[in-house]
Amino acid sequence: MGLLDYFGNDYFQPLDRIGRPELGQMGWAPTPNLQPQPFVIEAERVDPASHSEARAKWVPLTDQHFTLRATKGLPILNLNVGETEELLGFKAKKRPVVVIGTAASLLGSLGPEAAKRHHEEDRIVLAPVYDLASEDDPYGFGSVVATRVRHLLYKQYFPIAAWQETRNIRGGSSFREGIARFDRLQFLLPNPPGLELAPVKLAPDVLMLMHGMLWVYLHAEPIDELREMQEVLADMLPDAAKPGSTR
Repeated sequence: MGLLDYFGNDYFQPLDRIGRPELGQMGWAPTPNLQPQPFVIEAERVDPASHSEARAKWVPLTDQHFTLRATKGLPILNLNVGETEELLGFKAKKRPVVVIGTAASLLGSLGPEAAKRHHEEDRIVLAPVYDLASEDDPYGFGSVVATRVRHLLYKQYFPIAAWQETRNIRGGSSFREGIARFDRLQFLLPNPPGLELAPVKLAPDVLMLMHGMLWVYLHAEPIDELREMQEVLADMLPDAAKPGSTR
């Protein structure tokens, strides 16, 4: 089981209350499924005399999009698209997430700068958690990859243990074992619609290792604790999951 077996029941620690998202806290959030070739939503008015109704079509992104074009049609209510802007369409699924960033400097602007609110946005950073392959989800991560992730062999992945709320509290919940993906990070407001937080977070030592893996993915040198853990887990790696194995 690798890292999950190493920490066992100490992988998480409970939270007595849910307030502002905390580092390492678990939850659920809509996660976009971004395609290698995005789809653009091209909209036009149904009635040239009314800006409240529109028809739209989804078309693959081409080199003609995101360019300065003479016109994009008549203005449409609530669709504020600039001359070199497009609307992208993609599907999304509500998935487990782990909070990996909460820090933002909000000092407040003065004078004309005060109007530029988008320059000081209070955002949290989430890593979505994807399922392992099962009868219900054959497209999840396979067993060999999952084993390697538990042994911290992939910079862009981190193992997340299964969790079940055992306390008799309102809103008890659970999630299955999965894999957090640093290559699909999301930046959200602290309490946006759709974000549901769980009363649990990663234990401090687990959170330290997860952040250590994230820094390595972002091209930093591994911290000593991460190097030591990877050496310990290397001795526990089954032969069938070792890189280059043909089994």
